[in-house]
Amino acid sequence: MDLHINKKSVIIFDLDDTLYQEVDYLKSAYKEIVDPYVSSRIMYMQMMSWFREGKDVFQNLYENYDLRKNKLQLIEQYRKHFPNIKLNSGAKLFIEELYNYSIVMGLITDGRSLSQRHKIKALGLNDWINEIVISEELGSEKPNFKNYRTISQKYIGSNFIYIGDNPQKDFITPNSMGWYTIGIKDKGDNIHSQDIPLDITFQPHVWLSCFEEIKLIYS
Repeated sequence: MDLHINKKSVIIFDLDDTLYQEVDYLKSAYKEIVDPYVSSRIMYMQMMSWFREGKDVFQNLYENYDLRKNKLQLIEQYRKHFPNIKLNSGAKLFIEELYNYSIVMGLITDGRSLSQRHKIKALGLNDWINEIVISEELGSEKPNFKNYRTISQKYIGSNFIYIGDNPQKDFITPNSMGWYTIGIKDKGDNIHSQDIPLDITFQPHVWLSCFEEIKLIYS
């Protein structure tokens, strides 16, 4: 699709499962937790199996292995670890192209400040993104208007484009604010399902399979 942009354009992204695969963060944390142990590979595979089965991974890990850590300590290590993650290739090229056009970019993400800041740093987004909104730091989560207005009020008169993946919370508010919204389809790895009722207020203006489908046209 052709996406027309200009000096008044502001492109705002969701983070998890939009710019990178959130399951990669999970895998990174699991590997760090079990890495010191002799049977680390077996433990890691077991954790992934529990995850896919929808079981309580950390409770099961605590009950089945002597790690000298309780469930809460394991969860804390998960949240505080510095992840080994990368931007999706198409997302990286898209962001670099926007940066070369000097387009203002923002990020609106739900989650804990430390975890999300670690993700942002690991992905190198601090070098490109102008505005970052993290739910814990703001005290509200999407789809709260506050999360979106935090950026929109700084760029009054701009044309806003929002790119996300989760129709349960990503698009309803920017749609109501008159933003143009783009959804990136799940390739089967997303943490949160995109399978919800097709209420138009929850859907983006367009669904795309990947960032590579976007052709930027600057005028």
